[in-house]
Amino acid sequence: MKVEEIRELMQEMAQTGVAELQYEEGGVALHLCTKDAPVRSVKDEAVRPAGEEPVRSAEEEAVGPVKDEAVKKEAPSGEQTGKGQLVKSPLVGIFYTAPAPDQPAYVKAGDKVKKGQVLGLIEAMKLMNEVEAECEGTVTEILAENEQMVEYGQPLFRIG
Repeated sequence: MKVEEIRELMQEMAQTGVAELQYEEGGVALHLCTKDAPVRSVKDEAVRPAGEEPVRSAEEEAVGPVKDEAVKKEAPSGEQTGKGQLVKSPLVGIFYTAPAPDQPAYVKAGDKVKKGQVLGLIEAMKLMNEVEAECEGTVTEILAENEQMVEYGQPLFRIG
């Protein structure tokens, strides 16, 4: 898939309000999602040839089928919990705690943060995406390791 095709898909998603799209072809998987679009999901079934079964990972096989309600509950970033607010990954990629390997981390446990403050980065398709605090508070936990592959909706920080 070429970059122009991906850009066209992104524009189409923005125009139609589709929040998430998964596509796989020839061993290349593409997962696009928006964080502020209305929740309306188009799964990879929409682009898979008729009669072809979806490919499931070993983890999905072990967990079993996921109900739509479970996905809707897990996906939103900034979920409030009894121990603070979770800041979740807005996309799939590699998580970085610092802007460069030779620079200090954006935040560490115990730091006070303001809404909109950069907490970390996620690299996806050679682009760096900032992960920002969605509320004021204190970083009580950093839930992902530097240079770790993270999934969409995976908790990265807990702010209390």
